[in-house]
Amino acid sequence: PPSTIAALKAEGVAKVVVLGGPLAVATSVVSALERLPVYSCGGTSTTGATLSVTRIYGQTQYGTAQQVAEYGGPVVGTVAAPGAYGGTYNDTTGSNGTPATAAPVTAVPTAILAVGTNYPDAMAASAMAYQEHLPVLLTETNSLAPEAEAAIVNLGIQQVIVMGGPLAISDNVMTQLTSLGVSAFRIAGADATDTAQLLAQFELNHTNASGVVDGLDWSPTLGLVVTRGDYFTDALSASAYAGMHQTPIVLTENPTTVGQYLTSFLNTAGTVGYGNHTVYDFTVLGGPIAIAPSTVTAISGALAANS
Repeated sequence: PPSTIAALKAEGVAKVVVLGGPLAVATSVVSALERLPVYSCGGTSTTGATLSVTRIYGQTQYGTAQQVAEYGGPVVGTVAAPGAYGGTYNDTTGSNGTPATAAPVTAVPTAILAVGTNYPDAMAASAMAYQEHLPVLLTETNSLAPEAEAAIVNLGIQQVIVMGGPLAISDNVMTQLTSLGVSAFRIAGADATDTAQLLAQFELNHTNASGVVDGLDWSPTLGLVVTRGDYFTDALSASAYAGMHQTPIVLTENPTTVGQYLTSFLNTAGTVGYGNHTVYDFTVLGGPIAIAPSTVTAISGALAANS
Protein backbone atom coordinates (compact mmCIF):
# COMPACT_ATOMS: atom_id res chain seq x y z
CA PRO A 1 0.00 0.00 0.00
CA PRO A 2 1.10 3.64 -0.52
CA SER A 3 1.56 4.18 3.23
CA THR A 4 4.08 1.33 3.37
CA ILE A 5 5.98 2.69 0.35
CA ALA A 6 6.05 6.12 1.98
CA ALA A 7 7.47 4.68 5.21
CA LEU A 8 10.17 2.71 3.37
CA LYS A 9 11.14 5.91 1.56
CA ALA A 10 11.14 8.19 4.61
CA GLU A 11 13.16 5.78 6.75
CA GLY A 12 15.74 5.07 4.07
CA VAL A 13 15.08 1.33 4.27
CA ALA A 14 17.45 -0.80 2.18
CA LYS A 15 16.36 -4.31 3.17
CA VAL A 16 12.91 -5.81 3.63
CA VAL A 17 12.14 -9.18 5.22
CA VAL A 18 8.81 -10.62 4.08
CA LEU A 19 7.20 -13.04 6.52
CA GLY A 20 4.98 -15.76 5.11
CA GLY A 21 4.69 -17.56 1.79
CA PRO A 22 2.90 -16.48 -1.38
CA LEU A 23 -0.52 -17.20 0.14
CA ALA A 24 0.24 -14.60 2.82
CA VAL A 25 2.17 -12.07 0.70
CA ALA A 26 1.76 -12.48 -3.05
CA THR A 27 4.75 -12.90 -5.37
CA SER A 28 3.63 -9.73 -7.16
CA VAL A 29 4.06 -7.76 -3.93
CA VAL A 30 7.60 -9.08 -3.48
CA SER A 31 8.39 -8.19 -7.09
CA ALA A 32 7.02 -4.68 -6.56
CA LEU A 33 9.22 -4.28 -3.48
CA GLU A 34 12.29 -5.42 -5.38
CA ARG A 35 11.70 -2.67 -7.96
CA LEU A 36 11.49 0.12 -5.39
CA PRO A 37 14.52 2.45 -5.14
CA VAL A 38 16.41 2.88 -1.89
CA TYR A 39 16.20 6.44 -0.58
CA SER A 40 18.50 8.28 1.75
CA CYS A 41 16.96 8.71 5.19
CA GLY A 42 14.34 11.40 4.92
CA GLY A 43 13.32 10.34 1.44
CA THR A 44 14.72 13.31 -0.44
CA SER A 45 17.09 11.46 -2.79
CA THR A 46 17.80 7.95 -4.06
CA THR A 47 21.01 5.98 -3.58
CA GLY A 48 20.94 4.25 -6.96
CA ALA A 49 20.15 0.85 -5.42
CA THR A 50 16.88 -1.04 -5.21
CA LEU A 51 15.45 -2.80 -2.18
CA SER A 52 16.94 -6.11 -1.11
CA VAL A 53 14.08 -8.47 -0.26
CA THR A 54 14.25 -11.75 1.66
CA ARG A 55 11.22 -13.98 2.18
CA ILE A 56 11.06 -16.26 5.24
CA TYR A 57 8.30 -18.85 5.47
CA GLY A 58 7.28 -22.40 6.19
CA GLN A 59 4.43 -24.53 4.95
CA THR A 60 2.28 -23.45 7.91
CA GLN A 61 2.33 -20.73 10.55
CA TYR A 62 4.26 -23.16 12.77
CA GLY A 63 6.93 -23.61 10.14
CA THR A 64 7.16 -19.88 9.51
CA ALA A 65 7.67 -19.25 13.24
CA GLN A 66 10.46 -21.84 13.28
CA GLN A 67 12.15 -20.33 10.22
CA VAL A 68 11.99 -16.83 11.72
CA ALA A 69 13.42 -18.06 15.02
CA GLU A 70 16.32 -19.80 13.31
CA TYR A 71 16.98 -17.19 10.61
CA GLY A 72 20.44 -15.72 10.20
CA GLY A 73 22.32 -17.35 13.05
CA PRO A 74 20.02 -16.22 15.87
CA VAL A 75 21.16 -14.99 19.26
CA VAL A 76 18.64 -16.17 21.85
CA GLY A 77 18.14 -14.03 24.95
CA THR A 78 18.40 -15.42 28.45
CA VAL A 79 16.02 -14.96 31.37
CA ALA A 80 16.23 -15.82 35.06
CA ALA A 81 12.93 -15.60 36.96
CA PRO A 82 12.62 -18.50 39.41
CA GLY A 83 9.91 -16.61 41.30
CA ALA A 84 7.65 -16.82 38.24
CA TYR A 85 7.26 -20.57 38.70
CA GLY A 86 4.62 -22.32 40.79
CA GLY A 87 1.65 -20.44 39.36
CA THR A 88 2.70 -16.86 40.18
CA TYR A 89 1.20 -15.58 36.92
CA ASN A 90 -1.30 -18.37 36.24
CA ASP A 91 -4.93 -17.59 37.06
CA THR A 92 -6.29 -20.70 35.32
CA THR A 93 -6.69 -24.35 36.22
CA GLY A 94 -3.95 -25.32 33.79
CA SER A 95 -0.70 -26.94 34.83
CA ASN A 96 1.93 -24.57 36.19
CA GLY A 97 4.62 -26.55 34.38
CA THR A 98 7.96 -27.05 36.10
CA PRO A 99 7.71 -27.04 39.92
CA ALA A 100 9.09 -23.95 41.62
CA THR A 101 11.64 -26.14 43.40
CA ALA A 102 13.14 -27.15 40.04
CA ALA A 103 13.12 -23.69 38.40
CA PRO A 104 16.42 -22.50 36.90
CA VAL A 105 18.03 -19.91 39.16
CA THR A 106 20.45 -18.55 36.57
CA ALA A 107 19.63 -16.91 33.24
CA VAL A 108 19.09 -19.53 30.53
CA PRO A 109 18.16 -19.38 26.80
CA THR A 110 14.43 -18.74 26.67
CA ALA A 111 11.63 -18.88 24.10
CA ILE A 112 8.00 -17.77 24.13
CA LEU A 113 5.34 -20.31 23.15
CA ALA A 114 1.89 -19.19 21.97
CA VAL A 115 -1.01 -20.91 20.26
CA GLY A 116 -0.86 -20.65 16.47
CA THR A 117 -4.61 -20.46 15.84
CA ASN A 118 -5.29 -17.12 17.55
CA TYR A 119 -3.33 -13.91 17.96
CA PRO A 120 -3.82 -12.07 21.32
CA ASP A 121 -1.29 -14.00 23.42
CA ALA A 122 1.54 -13.73 20.89
CA MET A 123 0.52 -10.11 20.29
CA ALA A 124 0.86 -9.17 23.97
CA ALA A 125 4.23 -10.94 24.16
CA SER A 126 5.70 -9.21 21.10
CA ALA A 127 7.30 -6.36 23.08
CA MET A 128 9.00 -8.86 25.41
CA ALA A 129 10.20 -10.84 22.41
CA TYR A 130 11.85 -7.71 20.98
CA GLN A 131 13.39 -6.36 24.18
CA GLU A 132 14.66 -9.67 25.57
CA HIS A 133 15.59 -11.27 22.20
CA LEU A 134 13.24 -14.21 22.73
CA PRO A 135 11.95 -16.19 19.74
CA VAL A 136 8.18 -16.59 19.51
CA LEU A 137 7.26 -20.17 18.63
CA LEU A 138 3.76 -21.33 17.78
CA THR A 139 2.02 -24.55 18.68
CA GLU A 140 -1.26 -26.36 18.33
CA THR A 141 -3.44 -26.52 21.42
CA ASN A 142 -3.38 -30.21 22.23
CA SER A 143 0.08 -31.21 21.04
CA LEU A 144 3.42 -29.43 20.74
CA ALA A 145 3.91 -28.55 17.08
CA PRO A 146 6.86 -30.50 15.62
CA GLU A 147 8.27 -27.26 14.23
CA ALA A 148 8.24 -25.69 17.69
CA GLU A 149 9.93 -28.75 19.15
CA ALA A 150 12.59 -28.66 16.44
CA ALA A 151 13.30 -24.99 17.09
CA ILE A 152 13.60 -25.60 20.83
CA VAL A 153 16.18 -28.30 20.18
CA ASN A 154 18.03 -26.46 17.41
CA LEU A 155 18.30 -23.22 19.38
CA GLY A 156 19.32 -24.86 22.64
CA ILE A 157 16.27 -23.48 24.48
CA GLN A 158 16.28 -24.33 28.18
CA GLN A 159 13.24 -22.36 29.34
CA VAL A 160 9.85 -21.66 27.77
CA ILE A 161 7.36 -18.98 28.76
CA VAL A 162 3.96 -20.42 27.86
CA MET A 163 1.36 -17.80 26.98
CA GLY A 164 -2.23 -18.66 27.83
CA GLY A 165 -4.20 -21.22 29.79
CA PRO A 166 -5.17 -24.81 28.92
CA LEU A 167 -7.80 -23.71 26.39
CA ALA A 168 -4.96 -22.16 24.39
CA ILE A 169 -2.09 -24.52 25.26
CA SER A 170 -3.04 -27.76 26.94
CA ASP A 171 -1.42 -29.46 29.89
CA ASN A 172 -0.25 -32.14 27.46
CA VAL A 173 1.96 -29.55 25.75
CA MET A 174 3.39 -28.58 29.14
CA THR A 175 4.22 -32.25 29.73
CA GLN A 176 5.86 -32.51 26.32
CA LEU A 177 8.01 -29.47 27.07
CA THR A 178 9.25 -30.84 30.37
CA SER A 179 9.91 -34.22 28.75
CA LEU A 180 12.34 -32.40 26.45
CA GLY A 181 14.28 -31.34 29.54
CA VAL A 182 12.99 -27.78 29.22
CA SER A 183 11.74 -25.73 32.16
CA ALA A 184 8.37 -24.08 31.54
CA PHE A 185 5.94 -21.78 33.31
CA ARG A 186 2.58 -20.31 32.34
CA ILE A 187 1.47 -16.72 32.10
CA ALA A 188 -2.27 -17.20 31.79
CA GLY A 189 -5.48 -15.42 32.67
CA ALA A 190 -9.21 -15.90 32.34
CA ASP A 191 -9.13 -14.25 28.91
CA ALA A 192 -6.65 -12.53 26.61
CA THR A 193 -6.87 -9.20 28.45
CA ASP A 194 -6.14 -10.94 31.75
CA THR A 195 -3.19 -12.79 30.24
CA ALA A 196 -1.82 -9.51 28.87
CA GLN A 197 -2.02 -7.75 32.23
CA LEU A 198 -0.39 -10.71 34.00
CA LEU A 199 2.40 -10.54 31.43
CA ALA A 200 2.70 -6.80 32.14
CA GLN A 201 3.09 -7.62 35.84
CA PHE A 202 5.86 -10.09 34.97
CA GLU A 203 7.62 -7.50 32.82
CA LEU A 204 7.47 -4.84 35.56
CA ASN A 205 8.09 -6.96 38.67
CA HIS A 206 11.57 -7.61 40.02
CA THR A 207 11.55 -9.67 43.22
CA ASN A 208 8.84 -11.15 45.39
CA ALA A 209 8.41 -10.79 49.16
CA SER A 210 11.07 -13.46 49.68
CA GLY A 211 13.60 -11.61 47.55
CA VAL A 212 13.40 -14.12 44.68
CA VAL A 213 13.49 -12.69 41.16
CA ASP A 214 10.00 -12.98 39.68
CA GLY A 215 10.07 -10.63 36.69
CA LEU A 216 12.07 -8.64 34.18
CA ASP A 217 12.26 -5.34 36.12
CA TRP A 218 11.42 -3.19 33.11
CA SER A 219 11.61 0.60 33.45
CA PRO A 220 8.82 1.69 31.09
CA THR A 221 9.57 5.03 29.49
CA LEU A 222 6.16 5.12 27.79
CA GLY A 223 4.18 3.98 30.83
CA LEU A 224 1.98 1.49 29.01
CA VAL A 225 1.07 0.83 25.39
CA VAL A 226 -2.67 0.20 25.08
CA THR A 227 -4.19 -1.45 22.00
CA ARG A 228 -7.51 -3.05 21.18
CA GLY A 229 -7.57 -6.71 22.14
CA ASP A 230 -10.06 -7.87 19.53
CA TYR A 231 -7.84 -7.23 16.51
CA PHE A 232 -4.15 -7.73 15.91
CA THR A 233 -2.62 -5.12 13.60
CA ASP A 234 -1.91 -2.22 15.95
CA ALA A 235 -0.24 -4.29 18.67
CA LEU A 236 1.95 -6.26 16.27
CA SER A 237 3.05 -3.06 14.58
CA ALA A 238 4.05 -1.78 18.04
CA SER A 239 6.31 -4.66 19.08
CA ALA A 240 9.62 -2.86 18.47
CA TYR A 241 8.24 0.51 19.59
CA ALA A 242 7.06 -0.86 22.93
CA GLY A 243 9.94 -3.28 23.37
CA MET A 244 12.73 -0.76 22.88
CA HIS A 245 11.13 1.40 25.59
CA GLN A 246 10.62 -1.55 27.97
CA THR A 247 6.91 -0.81 27.93
CA PRO A 248 4.27 -3.54 28.37
CA ILE A 249 1.51 -3.93 25.80
CA VAL A 250 -1.91 -4.26 27.45
CA LEU A 251 -5.21 -4.99 25.72
CA THR A 252 -8.73 -3.63 25.98
CA GLU A 253 -11.61 -6.03 25.43
CA ASN A 254 -12.73 -4.07 22.38
CA PRO A 255 -12.78 -0.45 21.16
CA THR A 256 -15.44 0.62 23.66
CA THR A 257 -14.71 -1.62 26.68
CA VAL A 258 -11.62 -1.49 28.91
CA GLY A 259 -12.49 -4.72 30.72
CA GLN A 260 -12.32 -5.73 34.37
CA TYR A 261 -8.85 -7.26 34.28
CA LEU A 262 -7.13 -4.30 32.65
CA THR A 263 -9.05 -1.93 34.94
CA SER A 264 -7.81 -3.78 38.03
CA PHE A 265 -4.25 -3.75 36.71
CA LEU A 266 -4.43 0.00 36.02
CA ASN A 267 -5.75 0.69 39.53
CA THR A 268 -2.68 -0.99 41.04
CA ALA A 269 -0.16 0.22 38.46
CA GLY A 270 -1.11 3.85 39.11
CA THR A 271 -0.88 3.62 42.90
CA VAL A 272 1.48 1.13 44.54
CA GLY A 273 2.79 -0.05 41.16
CA TYR A 274 4.47 -3.32 40.30
CA GLY A 275 8.03 -4.04 41.35
CA ASN A 276 9.74 -0.67 41.61
CA HIS A 277 7.56 0.91 38.94
CA THR A 278 4.49 3.09 39.27
CA VAL A 279 2.80 3.92 35.97
CA TYR A 280 1.55 7.44 35.37
CA ASP A 281 0.91 7.61 31.64
CA PHE A 282 0.09 5.53 28.58
CA THR A 283 0.19 5.56 24.80
CA VAL A 284 -2.88 4.53 22.82
CA LEU A 285 -2.29 2.95 19.42
CA GLY A 286 -4.94 3.44 16.79
CA GLY A 287 -7.58 6.06 16.08
CA PRO A 288 -11.02 6.49 17.65
CA ILE A 289 -12.42 3.53 15.72
CA ALA A 290 -9.79 1.27 17.31
CA ILE A 291 -9.92 2.81 20.80
CA ALA A 292 -12.92 5.07 21.40
CA PRO A 293 -12.39 8.43 23.17
CA SER A 294 -14.62 7.21 26.01
CA THR A 295 -12.31 4.21 26.46
CA VAL A 296 -9.26 6.46 26.63
CA THR A 297 -11.01 8.49 29.33
CA ALA A 298 -11.86 5.31 31.25
CA ILE A 299 -8.25 4.11 31.06
CA SER A 300 -6.99 7.44 32.35
CA GLY A 301 -9.51 7.36 35.17
CA ALA A 302 -8.60 3.80 36.17
CA LEU A 303 -4.88 4.62 36.20
CA ALA A 304 -5.45 7.62 38.45
CA ALA A 305 -8.36 6.14 40.43
CA ASN A 306 -6.61 5.96 43.80
CA SER A 307 -3.64 8.28 43.27
